[in-house]
Amino acid sequence: MGFSVLLLGYYSPIPELIVRMVPRLRLSSRPIRAHQMIYILYGLGTAVRLYLLAQGTGTWSTKAEELEVESALPIEVQNLTYFNNLALFAYLLATAYFFSAGRTRTFTFTLWGIMFPLEFLWVFLQGSKGLAIPVLLAPLIAFNYLRQRVTLRQLIVPVSFFIFIIF
Repeated sequence: MGFSVLLLGYYSPIPELIVRMVPRLRLSSRPIRAHQMIYILYGLGTAVRLYLLAQGTGTWSTKAEELEVESALPIEVQNLTYFNNLALFAYLLATAYFFSAGRTRTFTFTLWGIMFPLEFLWVFLQGSKGLAIPVLLAPLIAFNYLRQRVTLRQLIVPVSFFIFIIF
């Protein structure tokens, strides 16, 4: 039902009306600076994820101590787990920047060759199918609103991947 509502909103005239009211996105005139900020955010998020993996927590787990007390990390460090979302945020920024103006050979390789596979690896380590939604939909939404309108034919591959592989 949620996906049907998403498609209805996606192909209805409502998003176009909202886009007309919102000011245009003005990106940095220096793409290298924007790339550096994206890399720094992604590096910080990935460092937190590696720390969580080294501690044996932060992923889907059936360890008895995590089932009983929820986490093997001390309470002071548990708030650090929220910073792993910096990597996802940087990935979302990178997809938006890629489809708008900041496309270089190095950035393209970093986004599709490093960030995208690492985000999917993290989704599979988490064990939650819902975490794959922003990873799959971010490029489609960015492509649609910053380049050209996505057709139903272009949606078939990611939707099929989501339904048959992830679910």
